[in-house]
Formats: sequence, C-alpha cells, structure tokens
Amino acid sequence: MNNSVKNYRIELKNFVKKLFLLGFIDGIVVLVGTILINDLISNALDGLVLSFYLMIPCMVAVVAVGSVIFTVAYFIASRFKHSIINDGVLDRYTFIIFFSVFIFQFFINRFVSTYMFYYIYPFVDSYTKMAMLMWGSVLIMVAGAFLIGWLTAKIYLYSYDRVSRLKKPLFIAAVMLIIYVSSWLFPVIYNKSKLVMNLASKQTVKAGNYAEGNKVFLIGVDGATWDIIDPMIKRGELKNFKQLIDNGVRGDMKTFIPTESPILWTSIATGKKPEKHGIQSFILVSFDGVSQPIQNFLQRGMFDRLKFMAFTGLSFEFPITTYYRRTNAIWNILSKYGKKVIVVNWFPSYPVEQVNGSMVSDKLLRAIKYERGPNPSEYAKYLVYPSTLCKEIDANMKNYDTPKFYKKKNLTDFVRYTYESENIYFNISMKLLEESPDTNFFTVYFRGTDDLEHKYWKYIDKEKFPWVTDEERQQFGNVINDYYAQVDKYIGKILEKADENTTVIVISDHGHKPVFNYFNDYAAQYGAHGNGPDAIFIASGKNISGGFTIHKPTLYDITPTILYLLGLPAGSDMDGRVLTEIIDRNSLSANPPASISSYDMGDISQAGIEKGNKEMMKDEGLMNKLKALGYIN
Repeated sequence: MNNSVKNYRIELKNFVKKLFLLGFIDGIVVLVGTILINDLISNALDGLVLSFYLMIPCMVAVVAVGSVIFTVAYFIASRFKHSIINDGVLDRYTFIIFFSVFIFQFFINRFVSTYMFYYIYPFVDSYTKMAMLMWGSVLIMVAGAFLIGWLTAKIYLYSYDRVSRLKKPLFIAAVMLIIYVSSWLFPVIYNKSKLVMNLASKQTVKAGNYAEGNKVFLIGVDGATWDIIDPMIKRGELKNFKQLIDNGVRGDMKTFIPTESPILWTSIATGKKPEKHGIQSFILVSFDGVSQPIQNFLQRGMFDRLKFMAFTGLSFEFPITTYYRRTNAIWNILSKYGKKVIVVNWFPSYPVEQVNGSMVSDKLLRAIKYERGPNPSEYAKYLVYPSTLCKEIDANMKNYDTPKFYKKKNLTDFVRYTYESENIYFNISMKLLEESPDTNFFTVYFRGTDDLEHKYWKYIDKEKFPWVTDEERQQFGNVINDYYAQVDKYIGKILEKADENTTVIVISDHGHKPVFNYFNDYAAQYGAHGNGPDAIFIASGKNISGGFTIHKPTLYDITPTILYLLGLPAGSDMDGRVLTEIIDRNSLSANPPASISSYDMGDISQAGIEKGNKEMMKDEGLMNKLKALGYIN
C-alpha cells in the first residue's frame, strides 16, 4: 500500500475521532433544545425515539462534512507542502477551520434573518447603501465568527487531548451513555412536570346587564400597516378606514416574534402567549414512532436538523391545525355563555369547532373549489359548522363569487386567486350575518394584504428597489394599494350591518416593511415582517371613547377587551388586559372590568389535542404557498 494513502488513513482515523465527539456534543445540544422547545414531548419513549432521529443526522453530518474537508486539505498539502502533515499542523488547523465554519453558519443565518430589513437601519434609504452596509457587516461577522470558532476549537481540542490521555475507553463510553440518556430523559421529565391541571374558576359567570344587546365586529387584516394606509387616506382613498378612525381610536399595536400568522392570530383569539395556547409554528413534523409531532418553531440555525430526515420517509410535514390549540378561543368562551358567534376564515380554524352560531374554516375553499376530491362534502364536519352549510356553499358557489371584484388588467394568477378566494369568504360571511342579524360576535379574516406585500412591495418603493423598471412599476405598482381599497370596500359593507349597539374593531397581526433581498433566499420576498413591525389597531362604535396615551396595546389585549364589551370577565390566566383607556368613561365607571381565574379546564397537555387522520391533515397546496411566501424552506 502506498505510504501516502496509509498515512492518510491513519490521519483521517484520528481526525474522525475528534469529529465523532463533536457530532455527539452537537446532537446532545440539538436534542435537549428540541424537546424543551416542544413541551408536549412528555413521554419517555417519544424522547428515546426522537433522540435517534436527531442524534444520528447531527453526528453523520459532522463526520461526513468534516472528513471531506480534511481529505481535500490533506491531498492539497501532500502535493504542495508535505511538512505540515508530519508536523500535525494540518490536523489541528483543518479542525479549527471546520469548527469555525460550523459556528459561523449559525451566526450568518441569524444575522441575515435579522438584518435584511431596511428599517433596522433608519439612516438607510437606498438599495446601494444597504448593500454596502450588509457586506461590511458580513465581513465583521465572518471575522467575529472565526474568532469565536478558533477560541472554542482550541478549548475543544485541549479537552479532547485530556480525555484521550485517560486510556479508559469503557469509562468514556459510560460517561457518554449517561449524558446521552440524560439528554432526552431529563427534558422529558421536566416537560411532564409542567403539565398541571388548569382548573376553571368556580365563580358564577354571568354576562353583565350593561352589555345586553351589544355586538362586536372584529375584522382581521393580515399584515396591514399604517405605512400603506396613511398615505392612501391622505389621497382621499380608504374612506371606510377613515370613517372608523375619525369616529373612534387608532394606534400602533405591539406584535411578537416570531411573526408567523397561526401563532399570532391564535394569540389574538385567546389572549395568551404561544406557550400557553400551544400553536407555535406554521408546520408540524410527524415522526414514525413518536406520538406527538414536533412544532417547527425555532427549528432553524442550531436546531435545523429535521430536514435531514425528510428523504428517509420516516417523517412528513403538515400545516398546523386547531387540534393542537390547548386553550379556549374567544368564540368558545362566548358560545359557552350564550353569545351567538360567526367566525369566517380565521387562521387557523381547521378543523372547525362546535359553536353557538357558524364557523367557516380557512381550508373550506381549498377543499371544495380549488382541490376538489371525489366528494367535497366528505369532510364537511371539519370544514364548516354546522356541517350542513358545506353542501349549501358547494352547491351555490357561483352565488358567492363576484368576478368584477378581481377581473383587473395585468394581474398574475397569484393576485387573481387572492381576490377570488377572499371575495368568496367575504360573501359567505355576509350571507351568514344577514341570516343571523342578532349575532353578538362576528369576525372575518383577510390574508391577501400580507401575501401581496411579500411579493409586490418592490414596485411601490423606487428608492430601495431601483432596479425595478418603469414598465414593471406601471404594471404592478398598484397591486398592494388596489387590494387595500378592496378591503376598504369590504369594511364598508360590514359597517352597513352594524347598528348603534355595535363596536367595530379592525386589527392586523403585524406590520410590513421593505426587505433587502440580496441575501434572502425565501422565494423573492420584497416586503417582510420578521422583526416584528407594529400591527394596526382601530376601534369605533358603542362604548369607544378616548385614545391611547402611554401604553401601547398588544395582540393579547384583544380577547379581554372583547369579553368586556360583551359583558364577560377576562381570564386572569390571559396575558392581555382590557383596554380601558379606549372605553367610554361613564360606562367604565359604572361597570369596571371583572376577572375570573380561567375559562379553561383540564390537563393542558391533552385538551383539544387529537392526532386525527394524517392524510386528511396533509395540505400540499398550503405547504407550497407557505414555501412561495418564504415562511418555510
């Protein structure tokens, strides 16, 4: 055997030992973090099986990538400077370089996701300045990451050398085994210790007389921002937005990171943080042998290992469903206490829930119009409540469509689909409201503003996107504004259904800002909200008076405030408050806000959670849309 090849094998064997231990440490960190993030993993067998799924990819990836880098470095060195092999320099510095890159990738991933927004740097007003700032920042980050990697690698190599001198392989293996078992067992035990009974208050809950006949209309406009609304109002557009503002209150509303719609809209509907309500991502990842799926929240950077298992067929992804919400939403609470509700297109609202009124899932149209199966009413009980509505809507779809609303020139299929689908949902909501005018709580959700801002922001900002041609601006420059105008028309029609007892609230879940797209591999976004720009809040109608002074409202405040307006106490376990500063002083003085301990009852680890039929929950259409909008890779 050639001496060079023999020597290479010896050197590689020694190098792989270092890589193996590094991969083991990496896997331990990822495993512990993943179980703690996904607090429903409270079964020891789940933890054990999950450890195989996560540890093996981490170790294989580190060993494989590190071996390739060492092999390339070895043969380059053996060709040009053989002495560095004999001196042990190659082994040591190749590992340091590999470790530095290993550390650096997490820094750069975080950096890109954080600093690709123009508004992070208020002084940046052009694409060129942002490009220079980004490249300069990247160089600093590279230097910093390599410095951290170098220092950490030195510590690691020193520790490795000390361990290697022990010459006690059985002892080392036993320690690694103990660490491995502890890494999945103790996080599981910790999660289980948090599963407490969330008992409802024994107080008698009765709606206050002051709210007799009151109604609340809640209009959700995903991603709506004052940056678009205010200029349009100044130009004399958005008359219904303006009417509400002139006769009520407006303000910024604090959102929360991550700004993923299912998380935020569930926080709005429950008044609670994600760790309480249980919806923490767009996507669930189901593994064979693990009873609970993994929520994809924070499965990025250091914890982005799930993708290594997709090719095996042992796991699959599907969109989040209401099965995994583990606390009552506003419509559950109101229904329980005799209030009539209508909920249309809330995100997420699949499967629908039994309410005192009507509920239309955000997946209804995909099931019965765009991706029709042999029997579109087969899953009616999941799509609409009461289920009989599904057949009626399916049979009369043309009556719910108003083609003139979206038959505009030069529109892409994406924009046309947005107009069409939300126009149908809106008309369904109006039909339900007409049939039940005594409804106490009505809500409809529009997603198109967010979708179009992601794709078309570059056409409305010439300074920050100078490469966009005049022809492109002429063709697509009004897409966002036109859709806001359409939402304004919807609001106008909703206002026609309001009476003197109605409070109208218009909110978004977050704002939108222009995004520096050079480093952004998320399907060409040009507007984004990853850093949590403020949402909008508008309230007008009965009992609304005053305005915001010191305290900015948050998403968590919506449900407590609606409960107050409809005569019910807020839950003390809610993270929001009643927005007393916008309530009429006389009404507030006569009827101060009350509270009960909780509207929930039962083991929070199980309440509302069902596995369901995996195939039924798979939604490739939504998955593709989320990828196109950049929410998932």
